[in-house]
Amino acid sequence: MRFALEEINNSSSLLPNVTLGYEIYDTCSESANIYATLRALVQKGRHDIEVLHAFQHYEPTAVAVIGPDSTQLALTTAAILGVFLVPELLQKIKQVNFSLHNSQICFDANGNINKGYDIIMWNWRGLSWAFDVVGTFTVNPDRLLLNRSKILWHTKDHQAPISMCSQPCAAGEKRLQQNRHRCCFSCVACPAGTFLNRTGREQGTPGLTAVSCTASSRREIEPGVAFVPWIALTIVVTSSSHVLRAYENVPFLGPAAGMPCLISHHDKPPCQHVLLVPGQP
Repeated sequence: MRFALEEINNSSSLLPNVTLGYEIYDTCSESANIYATLRALVQKGRHDIEVLHAFQHYEPTAVAVIGPDSTQLALTTAAILGVFLVPELLQKIKQVNFSLHNSQICFDANGNINKGYDIIMWNWRGLSWAFDVVGTFTVNPDRLLLNRSKILWHTKDHQAPISMCSQPCAAGEKRLQQNRHRCCFSCVACPAGTFLNRTGREQGTPGLTAVSCTASSRREIEPGVAFVPWIALTIVVTSSSHVLRAYENVPFLGPAAGMPCLISHHDKPPCQHVLLVPGQP
């Protein structure tokens, strides 16, 4: 916005004999929004606001109000300006038609410019600054070109910032949501003795989900799950059957070691397997 106003004020053909200015206010709270809105309507030398017949009669005259990108922060400003019938800038932009440097500038019904444009970066070098062209956009067909080597990122490693609120958690950590944004969270060590799902990583559960967490070492241990092999159960049943068959003539085991009992002894394990599932499915 500042760049656009400076271009308009420095040009003798865009808005001759007209000087545009701007005021920037913090929108951190509803009270700040209300103050900023009323400040744009107050007249010079006065501390009260008079409801005039037309919005253009206020001094200084506000041509446009650019608000925050959050609806909740813009509600207070919209409620106040709604009383004064502020004109919608988007509707007026569609009617703009002027020439600049032998090029005709106008907008279509959707408010889009019918020309290509340059993407400019405001580059500061000490106390001096310059506008560097880092990319272009052309129409018919639409094509965007960026020169990434000319883009200067104000980060520690001068690399493009990652477009996400939080980094992925490391091994042995779970996500702890920080605020109402679901993508913003901090990583904390999951409690010892719990298991954490690799895909979710939002909470530890005491069941055998995927990975065991140890809070002291902040690492993951694969849970050890042991299943009794089916061949072992078969050997146990067969061995016990041979023992009963060998001692079927003993008076004490005689009634329990006969042929009907052996058949019943072989039929019981399959029924128990259905209920207990001692082996891996």
